[in-house]
Amino acid sequence: MTAAEWMKTRFGDDRGGRLARTTYALMAVLTLASFIGYAYQGIGKFASIYISLEPLSTLVSSPVISIFILQHNADILAIIIIGITTLYVILGGLYSVIVTDVFQTFILTLGSLFIAYIAWSILTPELLSKLPEDWTSLSVPWRIESFAGTGNAEFEFFGALVIVWVMKGLLLNAGGPAQMYDFQRFLAARDPRDAAKIGAAWSFFLFVRWAMTVGIALMALVGITGVTDSEKVMPIVLLQYLPIGIRGLVIAGFIAAFMSTFSSIVNSGASFIVRDLWQPYFHPHATGRSSIRASHFASLLMVFIGLIIGFNATSIAQIWSWIMMALGAGVVVPNVLRWYWWRLNGWGYSIGTLGGMILSLIALFFPEIPTYVFFPIVSAFSMLLSIIVSLKTEPVSKDHLINF
Repeated sequence: MTAAEWMKTRFGDDRGGRLARTTYALMAVLTLASFIGYAYQGIGKFASIYISLEPLSTLVSSPVISIFILQHNADILAIIIIGITTLYVILGGLYSVIVTDVFQTFILTLGSLFIAYIAWSILTPELLSKLPEDWTSLSVPWRIESFAGTGNAEFEFFGALVIVWVMKGLLLNAGGPAQMYDFQRFLAARDPRDAAKIGAAWSFFLFVRWAMTVGIALMALVGITGVTDSEKVMPIVLLQYLPIGIRGLVIAGFIAAFMSTFSSIVNSGASFIVRDLWQPYFHPHATGRSSIRASHFASLLMVFIGLIIGFNATSIAQIWSWIMMALGAGVVVPNVLRWYWWRLNGWGYSIGTLGGMILSLIALFFPEIPTYVFFPIVSAFSMLLSIIVSLKTEPVSKDHLINF
């Protein structure tokens, strides 16, 4: 069962419930395609630190192609890695994807522990004293003057940004299990006890990753200078600080993490397209074989859209900020209301979500609007639409609500 199909549990299978399911599927496909674009930017920049295509450019007779290879080193590497991963995702069966996911998570966890330990052993009090004043304080500054007039101006009013991120995090958690493929993993569990075990295990693995993240950040702050692109800091830290052998294991861990996440994104996106869009509207009596063929096409379509988004993006941060704080703002409140407000129906959920998604597109044309301004406006607009439309239309039946 997909997270969109689950909407029948809350809103029923009438016209409003079916519209809610379709709306959720469209939102999920757009979000997951954007995540592929995010992965495209990330893996390209990561790989470009270790692999140079300059030798290849010297073998090409055409000067135009040679210049293109040099200028798009990261893009070419991203396409090669994503292409290989897509092949294994499409050809691999359910069990092969699950087994590799478990194995890749184990490698990443091991790599994270290595980085955390190396950071802990390297960072002496003398090195930490080189950090700017107040970096070791837990207090949050309201304003950071050094960001004023820079390309990262939205970080200038840092206190406002932190408040909005915390609000967004609270709303996201109040909205139930994580959306997209995370939700489907909970729905695929045998019983509530196993679902609870999934949540506990995933929290543990994320805890280890945060230790790795802090280690990389601190090593970069005290030992890396002259980096023009901050999104390349992580591979540069690994290159400078990790000894040969361990570095190979850690890089393998990161590539494994990329492949694991990528496979989950593509499979989940394909399931939304096939189960919630193609089967209900175009082929309700599809056989298993035709559905698998459709899923192969849907997987390729997801990757193709994601590559276009990634190629046209300027940075990882641009895509991440839009997914989490613009598109996220448009859908987060209806996802919360469906759990706690009995009067919300399929029509209210759908119109609120669609309205929020449409308004979030404005952020693509006006990227200079700070997150702490945009997020509350889009969230409030989405909430008002959900409330007004729900009150103007018929409520979900009492029996269905009691079952929910």
